[in-house]
Amino acid sequence: MVKCKHCGKEYSEKGIGSHIWRSHGEGKNFKPSKGKTSWNNGLSKENDERVKKGSIKWKENLNAGKFKPHQLGKPLSEEHKQNISGSMKKAHKERRAWNIGMSRWNNEPSYPEEFFMKVISNEFEDKKYINEYPISI
Repeated sequence: MVKCKHCGKEYSEKGIGSHIWRSHGEGKNFKPSKGKTSWNNGLSKENDERVKKGSIKWKENLNAGKFKPHQLGKPLSEEHKQNISGSMKKAHKERRAWNIGMSRWNNEPSYPEEFFMKVISNEFEDKKYINEYPISI
């Protein structure tokens, strides 16, 4: 276990980098595995049982038809595109697809949010406000 230098919480060696990046904003281009070799570096199905098992399982799933064409790097057929289009239209009609195309992956406030947070903190005595309030899609 490793302690976070910012908040003192304990994380595994693999998890500490991600925690610091997400919670404390250090290193926008953070790569938790940079400089580390992967567990299977240099291993093949000929010299490692784990890789051999994974290879066999992957082939079984491929032969059983468990992969979709796009998962195999093949272009989608017109029929497959129509199926996706139909299910997306249905999801929109049923109002299940409201967040498609929206991205808050970086979890950073937008410029207007930052601006108003500064105004509130500098100009108002009552600083109770809701940081995010959904208005519409």
